[in-house]
Amino acid sequence: MITVEKIYKDLTQLAPENKAEDWDPVGPQIYFPEETVKGLVLALDVTDQVLDFALEKGANVIVSHHPMYFNPIRRFDQRTYQGKFLERAIEGKISVLSAHTNLDRASGGVNDALAQALDLRDLEEFAVDEEKGNMGYIGRSNFKSLEDLKVHIEEKIRPHHILAYGRKKEKIDKIALLGGSGADLISLAKAKGADLYITGDVKYHDGQKAYEEGLFLLDLGHFDTEKFVLEKLKELFAKEVGKVYIYPKSNFYVDF
Repeated sequence: MITVEKIYKDLTQLAPENKAEDWDPVGPQIYFPEETVKGLVLALDVTDQVLDFALEKGANVIVSHHPMYFNPIRRFDQRTYQGKFLERAIEGKISVLSAHTNLDRASGGVNDALAQALDLRDLEEFAVDEEKGNMGYIGRSNFKSLEDLKVHIEEKIRPHHILAYGRKKEKIDKIALLGGSGADLISLAKAKGADLYITGDVKYHDGQKAYEEGLFLLDLGHFDTEKFVLEKLKELFAKEVGKVYIYPKSNFYVDF
C-alpha cells in the first residue's frame, strides 16, 4: 500500500520545489503523510466542488496545480467558505498537495503538455531563469494556414474562449507558448522571433502591446492552457495508485 508521503515524494521528484518561484506556496497544503492512499484526484484548482468529487470517489488525496491558499490563514471561522472547506477536508483526512510554478518548469509539466497538444516540433526554451530553469517553449508549427491553426485549437485544445490580439499573420512558423498567465512575456516572445504567442489572462492593454510590437497573440484562457498537465500527472500516479481521477472542468467558468 502506498502512503500520502510517497505521493508527495513522487510529485517533488517530477517538480522539485526549489524550482518554484519564491512567492509560490507549493507543497503540502493539508497533510496526513502516514495515511494509506485510497484514491487520488487531480485538479487545477482546489474548491468545494473538487472536495465533493474526492469524497464521492472515496479518494483521500488531491493533487492540484494551483495552491489552495496564497496567503497565510490568520483565522479559522467555521461559518466562512474557507472554514467549512478546512473542516470537511480535515474530518475526512483529505491531503492536498500542490505543484505550481515548479510544475510549469518541469519536464513533462504544464508547458510540455501544452506544446504536445499544439503539435509543436523543434522545441526551444523560452523564458529561462539561470537558477530555476525554463518556463515555456518556442517551437515550429505544422499549420499551413490560420484556418488550420484555428481548427486544431478548437478540436484539440477546446478552449472556453479564443481572444486574438495584435497583428494577425497569415503564415505561422514559430509559436511561443506559456500556459496560464504569461502576458508579461510578450516582448520576449517577439524578441525570440515568434510569429504567434499563445498564453492566457491577457488584458486589453497587453493586446495593445502585442499590436505595437507586431506580434500575433492568442489568449486561450488560464484553465485551458494548463489542463493538459493533468493527463501527464495521471500517467505518473496510475503506476502506484489504483484509483486516479481527473476533475475535468474549471470551477470558475459558468454558462451565461
